[in-house]
Amino acid sequence: MPAKKKKTAAEIKAAAAKKAAVAAAKAKKDAAKKALAAAIKAAEILDDPAFSKVVQNELRDNAVYMDDNTLRIVKRQRDIAARGRIAATNRCRSSQQGKSNQAIALLLMIANTNAHLEKALTNVMTCWADAHPLARFFLQFLGIGPVTLASVLSYINMQALPSTAGHLWSYFGMDPSIRWIGKKFDKMMLKQFGVSSTSTKPLTEKQVDDIIGWASGISGVKKENLHRSHQLILMYDHKERITRKNPLKATGTTVYQTISRRPWNAGAKKDLHLLVDGLVKVGGRCVGTAKEGYYGRLYLDRKKFEIERDETGHYAQAAATLLANTPKSKEATYWKDGRLSKGHIDMKARRWVKKIVLSHIHHVAHVWRYDCVPPKPYAVTHLGHAHVILPPDIETVDQFLVDVTEEIKEKYGVTSLPEPEVKSNRGPSAYELFELEDELDDMENAG
Repeated sequence: MPAKKKKTAAEIKAAAAKKAAVAAAKAKKDAAKKALAAAIKAAEILDDPAFSKVVQNELRDNAVYMDDNTLRIVKRQRDIAARGRIAATNRCRSSQQGKSNQAIALLLMIANTNAHLEKALTNVMTCWADAHPLARFFLQFLGIGPVTLASVLSYINMQALPSTAGHLWSYFGMDPSIRWIGKKFDKMMLKQFGVSSTSTKPLTEKQVDDIIGWASGISGVKKENLHRSHQLILMYDHKERITRKNPLKATGTTVYQTISRRPWNAGAKKDLHLLVDGLVKVGGRCVGTAKEGYYGRLYLDRKKFEIERDETGHYAQAAATLLANTPKSKEATYWKDGRLSKGHIDMKARRWVKKIVLSHIHHVAHVWRYDCVPPKPYAVTHLGHAHVILPPDIETVDQFLVDVTEEIKEKYGVTSLPEPEVKSNRGPSAYELFELEDELDDMENAG
């Protein structure tokens, strides 16, 4: 019988490594199975009707007492959960191509957790809209949903409601006189004043005033508003969300941060677009004179009006300007004929409806907040305009708000609703401190 050939040291080492690799692969597979089972179990707990019912009842009861500040937090967290769900789901789909089960199990758990959180917070916003008199007024109209409406209302501070709707137009990015220059201010400021956006050298008050005044003339933002924004940057740490103990000194960096900031709220503008997009999609069903289809008919009528103006050459000058600036655009064929594209006309009609919706929200909120109608628009009081489009059934809005308030109390079993003038328990922000200093200075000057 031939003797067994002894294995060399290299062969023994290779066999041991192979055995260890097989054991590691098996352990990894077992761990993946356990992780997948844990993810499935967690999803089953979240999907349990009994568990979901308890959570939803708790959230529903608390939503009635939610103030404006809490609504903004809920809305922000819902957006974060939605983005997390979408990212995890997309990553899970791409990871199925040759990836480990561990990664897929973890991504499934993250996606399920975010999906349930998003659903819960969506129900909170829906309950808030159903228990809010102002929201109930606008939920009567076809195309307006509770979540998009709550998202838009979350940006409007009912504790300090502006006197006119023009302030809301600017905040939601609907003021055509305001431009966002952004990063282009970097080279422009360096060329005009010799101040770099990365400079940490302190600037004098005159230098800051000159740069801000120059930027105001370009962007259309009021000079005093830019000064106030600059003071907030010096006094408030936006990353840590706290007031600075020692305010910063004015430098090229702080001034550049002020003048290059977007002069409107991007999130508010997006949510307003989604709200009006719902009105546009149901516009074709808004026939007759029913109150529910009021804003849908406004959109259709305005679009028809804009088309007629375009066909009569009203926008010929605008088309010539667009053609000169971007001659290689796909829409140049329209501009050469002195007309705007169909998409441009549609967006003009949408923007007009956005302004009307914001004006009506401001009007009803002013009645609810101050129990009186708001001042007339600037165009009527100073520019000689005569036509004002009021919210539908504005004559009975007072009684509607009273009746719906009693209905909400009875439905949710509460004795009172949060008053719009009630402030939160948080301390004063840097902006409020800045406002208080202005008031004290005015009182001293008057005294």
